[in-house]
Amino acid sequence: MILISTFFFLLFLFLFYAYLASFSRLANGWPRARRYLRRSILTPALLAAKAMIKPSLVPGGARRFLYLSAPILAAVAQIAALMALPWHREGSPFLRDQAPLAPAFVLSGLSLLGAGLGGWASGREPVWRAASEMVLRGWLMLLAGALALAGPAALAETWDVFGLAAAQKAGWPFLVYQPLGLYVFTVSMLLSSIRAPQTDLRRWDWLGGDFHLQHGGSVSALYHFAEHVHVLLAGSLISLIYLGGWRGPWAEGTHWTLAKAIAVTGLLEWLRPPLLRRVAEEAPWSTYLLLAALNLGLTIGLSWLRG
Repeated sequence: MILISTFFFLLFLFLFYAYLASFSRLANGWPRARRYLRRSILTPALLAAKAMIKPSLVPGGARRFLYLSAPILAAVAQIAALMALPWHREGSPFLRDQAPLAPAFVLSGLSLLGAGLGGWASGREPVWRAASEMVLRGWLMLLAGALALAGPAALAETWDVFGLAAAQKAGWPFLVYQPLGLYVFTVSMLLSSIRAPQTDLRRWDWLGGDFHLQHGGSVSALYHFAEHVHVLLAGSLISLIYLGGWRGPWAEGTHWTLAKAIAVTGLLEWLRPPLLRRVAEEAPWSTYLLLAALNLGLTIGLSWLRG
């Protein structure tokens, strides 16, 4: 049963990645995206599969084994982080009873480390410097995102995802009470992705030079896949923690969690390039740590005033 569930889960992730990438290209004005989508409804999946199996060129002087295995670590860590989340109050095929938030952040940090190892294994100093900056920035933003969730955790009196989702059953979703925390969490999660859009994309050519994966091969495709799974992870956490998870106007169920996660992920993918280019220019990582701490202080203060 676990093997079958894992197979269909991975198939869903691959197809979701393929069509999400196409949606992202279309939403952000890539002129060839519309033509690709007109060919066939299967075109995005076929292009993604082609990129996944296409051999990658290994730079001269690179540590070949580590260079080729680092993107696998990055992708597997993000998949494991997503599998650690519950999609219904009865759990998921991979998880029962408890779902602490810590694994999602630890595994996302491990995914960043995998991408950083790939930069180091390339044997090129400029690439290694860019990779180390990316890893450090990503870890700091993950810390800010975790601190932003301290607000909902204080309201629900738990760090368990089951408890956070269940705490919204008797009232409004935490979106109403935690708008600042939601903003900080969203931006922090997007800025902690493997390839967040930067003002100078040329510095990230080792990951982003072939943005549409027509020629990059499996190494670029796996990093791209891990990046989009991370965005889906952010959308899933928002749907569970801020939007009530499996709660809906009618019968509760996995369909509500899935529908909310897909809708939020699509919105994030559409807003991500313009939003992140602006916030990356205007505010450093320390700003989001301070905003997350402010949100926690306001939450505790308002809870104390309400008794």
